[in-house]
Amino acid sequence: MPCKTRFTPRRMATNGNEIAFITCRWRYSAQFGKLVGKPGQSDMTTKRPTKKAPVKAGAVASVKDAAKAYEWFLERRKEKFEKGDAESVLWAVHYVIEGKITFPPWLATAVDKAIMGYMTHEYASLDAAFGVGRPKGYRRKSIHEQASRAHNSNWIIIELHKHGYAIDDQLFEVVGERFNVKKTTAKKWYYEAKNSNDPVFQAFERSDVSSQIPEHLKAIADQLKADK
Repeated sequence: MPCKTRFTPRRMATNGNEIAFITCRWRYSAQFGKLVGKPGQSDMTTKRPTKKAPVKAGAVASVKDAAKAYEWFLERRKEKFEKGDAESVLWAVHYVIEGKITFPPWLATAVDKAIMGYMTHEYASLDAAFGVGRPKGYRRKSIHEQASRAHNSNWIIIELHKHGYAIDDQLFEVVGERFNVKKTTAKKWYYEAKNSNDPVFQAFERSDVSSQIPEHLKAIADQLKADK
């Protein structure tokens, strides 16, 4: 589904919507001349530089360069994996494939260990081999829908904040209305993502901002001004 409205990502993941950011946010920025790549493409077209400075934790002030952004995502996932987040391996594999970059040693080791554990019957399932799984009572559709709305709500809040709007109850209320939720829910989504050290949320905060408020956010900005 193409990103025509800018509110609904083309693709979605169920816990943080990182794919949505990679495939939708960057193409949205491209429309304003921020990145290479055209709306509707499934992959970024930025060429990987032949030489790049090493990416240090927290050192990337912008995700304008696609190749560097993927490396930044990988570094964040490595940190989370080392703290026990098993799903970070799966996210990291996605970054390698989507960004067309080389498997870093830590990721290659983790994936190989899981695959061999499954193939040699050390583990009964791939879920067990990778240390992931869905909890009992898991409701895929509702969780997927909520993750989608939370992702886009947070995106809009950050965008408006970069254009000078305070992150307060008024902003949460106005943005929440766009997704048919109360301001308390929009506020909860925002601070849950912010406090979880979610790589995509961090990338939102570090990404470049257009000189003017994008057309699709003007209605929200006008409402905020009118409610003052």
